[in-house]
Amino acid sequence: MTEEPRLQPYVVRSASCISDWLLLCAMRHPDGGVLREMAAALPGITLPCDTPWKIGVVYPEVQEESLPIEEEGQALPDITLQKDLEQKLNYVYPYDGLRGVPTKVAASDLAAEPFSFQYAATARPAFLSEQGLTPAERGTALHHFMQFCDFAVARVDPAQEKDRLVKQGFLSREEGEAVEIRRVQAFFASSLAQRMFQADQILREYRFTVEITAGEVQPGLPQTLANEAVVMQGAVDCAFEEDGKWVVVDFKTDHAKDEEALWKRYAAQLALYRRALVACTGIPVKECLLYSFFLNREIRGKELPEYAIKAFE
Repeated sequence: MTEEPRLQPYVVRSASCISDWLLLCAMRHPDGGVLREMAAALPGITLPCDTPWKIGVVYPEVQEESLPIEEEGQALPDITLQKDLEQKLNYVYPYDGLRGVPTKVAASDLAAEPFSFQYAATARPAFLSEQGLTPAERGTALHHFMQFCDFAVARVDPAQEKDRLVKQGFLSREEGEAVEIRRVQAFFASSLAQRMFQADQILREYRFTVEITAGEVQPGLPQTLANEAVVMQGAVDCAFEEDGKWVVVDFKTDHAKDEEALWKRYAAQLALYRRALVACTGIPVKECLLYSFFLNREIRGKELPEYAIKAFE
């Protein structure tokens, strides 16, 4: 936290829950000295406020309870209790077959299941923090640029738009340096971008939550369990409306030259996006495609996996 009167967008977006936002306000209140002291915050972050707050830290008291001393003697068996315990111990959980099936999945993880042996997600080692961004982080930086940029400005001067995003906190300085302007220029010069500019509406980073069945997450479940509900979440990079139907676009930064292999890798993910978009908006999807920033062109495959779209067709 800085002495600026307004919190930086990055700080606000980094909150993990509403409690974080409330604490940020309390720490900047004149009466929040105890919080600033605990957080070792700079005194200059305090902002004037005419309304007094009562801010303090409450520690619950722990009281030791003494257990009653029972009189010595042999207790008689309780047959009713014994039968009740046996019944509970012998209980068979009817949904035991769903063990290992998550109640909530990400569309990207579900679609990437066939390729899970090729990739591993790990925390970035601390010793790499000063050695620049990893290829995955550079790809994320480009995705953030496409999410937050003003298309009309980026079409004319992407470098100026990148500087604005860095200045306003949408991109970090390292992310801004990682955005390759020539690839952004190639995208906005493409026929796909021209279609977007003529679209009735454009969705970017469209987040969705839909319901799928457990059988789609873990094939082979018994029919009695296969139809149990599982929540699927995800975000569509971009979708634009054309002739009353959606065109789904997934931005990719993979360093892959084989278009067919790239489509095969992400076709299931596109199919799930198509399914979710129809379910959330009620508008049909006419086309799904990838845009490769590495190849500087869009990629269309022959077809999408049938299993991922049949429920909403």
